[in-house]
Amino acid sequence: MEESQEILLKSLSTFGVSLPENVSAFSDLTPTTLISVCCQSLNIIGSNEDDDQNGVSFPDSVEDYVPMADKYKICSDTSLAFKNLGYVGDMSYRNKRTYISW
Repeated sequence: MEESQEILLKSLSTFGVSLPENVSAFSDLTPTTLISVCCQSLNIIGSNEDDDQNGVSFPDSVEDYVPMADKYKICSDTSLAFKNLGYVGDMSYRNKRTYISW
């Protein structure tokens, strides 16, 4: 499993996703860095789309001091963007399986 995680993290980096130096495995991701990775990935995917389906641009990083209302909006927008890309699972902010606690 660790080898596949390392490959995925290297692939993200190759595509232009900025990872903190201390992240070498998924277990090193904090909620803040995970959201940052997701947002950066969506921005890269969105810049390669021929037609802009959601018109949302995501922040490249999300700091811990961001107000809770802004965090909620970022997570909601991120969830909607993944759904628009075809993800069929439930990825809502309050879903216990994917809940991100800041």
